[in-house]
Amino acid sequence: MPVDTTQTLHWSSATGDAAVMLEQLQANILKGHVRDHLSVIFLRFDVEAEGRAFLRAVRPLMKSAKKHLEEVQQFKLNRTDGTPYVGVGLTAAGYTALAATPVPADAQFLQPGGMKGSRADLKDPVVSTWDSAYRDDIHAVVLVGDAQNHQQRYETTRQAVLGLLTDGITVLGEELGRSLVNGDGHGIEHFGYVDGRSQPLFLDEDIKDETDEQDGTDKGHGCNENSNQDRVEEWAWKHDDLQAQRGEFSLYDHK
Repeated sequence: MPVDTTQTLHWSSATGDAAVMLEQLQANILKGHVRDHLSVIFLRFDVEAEGRAFLRAVRPLMKSAKKHLEEVQQFKLNRTDGTPYVGVGLTAAGYTALAATPVPADAQFLQPGGMKGSRADLKDPVVSTWDSAYRDDIHAVVLVGDAQNHQQRYETTRQAVLGLLTDGITVLGEELGRSLVNGDGHGIEHFGYVDGRSQPLFLDEDIKDETDEQDGTDKGHGCNENSNQDRVEEWAWKHDDLQAQRGEFSLYDHK
């Protein structure tokens, strides 16, 4: 029986196809992974065979969604640290470069030109003025992340990923990031907005945690109904001069 994507999932008791999905799906899809230290590496596959070989080689560095959820559970129970995070994503151009099938059928994913194809609609500047990493077709993105107290382990994992690259793969660029938290320990954007509060919840366990830890408490966060559709955004503005409105986002260069 296929996984029912119209219903939330109780991952700790999942069976059948749902259990298989959790074993095969990478982390940071159903639940965000801690990324206090983060490297985002953008790649172009110039040689199909080498691109395929890289994906096979990086697989052992990745963890499944189930392993990630088990690590989160252990951290909550006894504060045991999890393992580093490595994630991989392919663009439509990446599928083409690797001759990979089947290709996702989503129209937005297949939009010609990728993000450059939306330039006019978004009123972005001409591509020639973009940072060099984003002017050419990007075939893949690799994310390497780890917890705040594991910087050396993060660096080791990052070097392990970079060490898998061969001459037929071009690193178009790399972005480095670090986490910011507010007084409650919640991850925030640089302008104070609590990160991830508007994200949907896919797991029954997360919905229960949200209800127990946020809804109905004196913190004033969350909503009164146990429903994904009724989730509200939590705001953590710290400065009076911030003028962003609900739904607006800001991009900045962290360098």
